[in-house]
Amino acid sequence: ELSYVPQVNRREQATKVLYIGNCWPFKWEQMKNYVVALKEAFAGEFKIYGEGWPDGISEGPLGSREDTDLFAREVSNAKINLSLHEPSQVLDFATSTNERLYKLLSLKSFVISDDCRADAHEFTPGRDFVVSAGGSDLVDKVEHYLKSDDERSFVALQGYQRCVSLHTYRCRAQRVLHLLESRQ
Repeated sequence: ELSYVPQVNRREQATKVLYIGNCWPFKWEQMKNYVVALKEAFAGEFKIYGEGWPDGISEGPLGSREDTDLFAREVSNAKINLSLHEPSQVLDFATSTNERLYKLLSLKSFVISDDCRADAHEFTPGRDFVVSAGGSDLVDKVEHYLKSDDERSFVALQGYQRCVSLHTYRCRAQRVLHLLESRQ
């Protein structure tokens, strides 16, 4: 029923804040508002895995693209996961998103995201995940949620339940079939 979601044992959540994703030159201007603030405030407690980051920012690539179990383990071992979008996805008129939020929520992880309006069509910000404007707003929210285990767990559970109830392959296939039937 669910898409591929490996069984992951929740560990002690040793990583406080995690971002897994690449950074290319066109993305850096948008992402640095999030990354630099966290690197300064949480030195050694904020991990980034991915390619294309300026020197000293990333831990390097996280295994291979095929190693989805490693991705799931790292995400599950973090208290807070970030979902950052490409610049074109955070414009007021943007209509597309990326798959990161879906992956993170399907692993019952707590997510803080930049403001991608398309995500709000599928999930409820503040209930299923938290939105931040970056900079000091992000640092304040990370500090708050690191201290609030119960609140963080509740939001993660809400996001997980929404994700697995509406965004499985079965749900998507039914949506496509419904659209096709309505055009006949």
